[in-house]
Amino acid sequence: MIKPRQFFSFLKQNVQDLTALVLRGVGVGVLLGITLFITNFFDPEYVGQYELVRSLLLIGGGFVVLGFDQAILHQAGVLKASNNLGGLRLIYRKMVIMIFLSSLLILALVFSLPKTIFTDYFEDVQAQQLVLFTSAGFFFYAVSALNTELFRAYGQTNRSELFRGLFKYVPFLIGVILLSRYGSGSFIYLVFLGSFVLLALVSSILVWKRREQSRLAEVPGSFTILKQSFPMAVSSLGFFLLLSIDVIILKKYVDYAQVAYYATAVKLVLIVSTVLNTINALFATNLAHLYQMRDRNALKALLKRASRLILVLALPPLLILLIFPEFILSFFGESYTQAQNALRVLALGYLVSSISGMAAIYLNMTGRARQFQYILLIAVLINLVLNLILIPSYGIEGAAIASGIAITFWNICVGVYVYRTDKLQVFLS
Repeated sequence: MIKPRQFFSFLKQNVQDLTALVLRGVGVGVLLGITLFITNFFDPEYVGQYELVRSLLLIGGGFVVLGFDQAILHQAGVLKASNNLGGLRLIYRKMVIMIFLSSLLILALVFSLPKTIFTDYFEDVQAQQLVLFTSAGFFFYAVSALNTELFRAYGQTNRSELFRGLFKYVPFLIGVILLSRYGSGSFIYLVFLGSFVLLALVSSILVWKRREQSRLAEVPGSFTILKQSFPMAVSSLGFFLLLSIDVIILKKYVDYAQVAYYATAVKLVLIVSTVLNTINALFATNLAHLYQMRDRNALKALLKRASRLILVLALPPLLILLIFPEFILSFFGESYTQAQNALRVLALGYLVSSISGMAAIYLNMTGRARQFQYILLIAVLINLVLNLILIPSYGIEGAAIASGIAITFWNICVGVYVYRTDKLQVFLS
C-alpha cells in the first residue's frame, strides 16, 4: 500500500520528471480531443481509414527506424559515463543516413507490388493508395521519433515531451478542424501523415542547430551501430505489431466502421499506457548509467520508485475503463459503444502491464535486448495466431482477447526472467 507521505516524496524527488509527465499528459489530452472530434464529426468509414493508416505507419515506421530511437538512449548512457556526450551527434548522423536508405528501400518495394495484392487482402479499391502514402511517410515518422529521443538523451526532457505529444498532435488537430469546415473526411489520413512531415522538419532544424564538440577518437561504424540497435529494432517492431497487427487483420474481415470502433477502444487504453511509456523513457538513461556503474542499490531503488509511480498514475483510469466502458465510449458516438466488451478486455491486459513496471525497458537498457526480443517475438506469434483464429468468429472482441493474452504473456515472462537472472524485482513492490 502506497502511503500519502510516500507519494508526496515522489513529487519532491521527481519534479523534472513529473513536469515531463504533465507535458505528455497535455499531448495525450490533445490526442483524446482529436479522437473525440473526428469520431463525432466524420463518418466512421473515414475514421477507419485513418486508423488503418496509423497502424501501418506504426509497423512500417517501427521497422524503418531500425531501433535507433532506443539505441540513442543507450549510447547516451554509455557516453555520459565517459563524460563525452558530444560524440552522440556523430552517431546520430549515421543513424539518419541508414534510416533514409531503409525507408527508400521499403517505398520502392511497396511501389513495385501490383495493386491486386492490396485490393484482394483489404477488399478495398483504395487500399493501394493508402499503403503508398503511408510508405512515403515512413522516413518522416522515423526521423521525428529519433529526434524526440535525441532531445531526451541530451537532457532536454521537456522539449522531448513537447515533440512527442503537443507539437505532434496540434497540427493534426488544426488540420482536421479545417477539413470539417472546408474539406472531406476522406483526407484525414493525409493530414495525419503531413503532421509527421512537419514534426520531422522542425525537430531536425533544432537538432542541427546544436553545436557540441566531440572527443570521440573513432566514430562507431554503421555496421557496429546497426548490430547494437538491431535487437532493439526487433523489440520495437514487436511492440508495434502487438499494437497494430490486430487492426490490419481485422480490416480483412470487417468494414472500416468496425475498425474505427475497435481502434478507438485501443486508443483509450494506449492513452493510459502512455503513463508507463513516459516513466520508462524518463528513467531509461539513468537505468543504463547505473547498470554501467554497477550501482545495484541505486538501481533497485530506481526500479521500485518507477513501478510505484506507474501504478499510482495508471490504476485509476484503467479502473474507470473497466467499470464504465459503455459510458466512456458513448462520448465518441453512439455507434462506438459496440466496442465496450473489447475495451474491458484490453483494459485488463494493460492493468497487468502497469503492474509490471519497467520490465521491457530494463532488458533493453542493460544490454539484453536480444533476450527481450525472443520473448516479444513469441508474444507476437501468439497474438498473430489468436487474431487469425478469433477475429473471423468474434470480430473486435476476438482481436481484444488476442491482444490481452499477448500483453499479459510477455510482461510476466520478462518479470520472471529479470528476477531469475539479476535478482531484481521490476514488478510493483
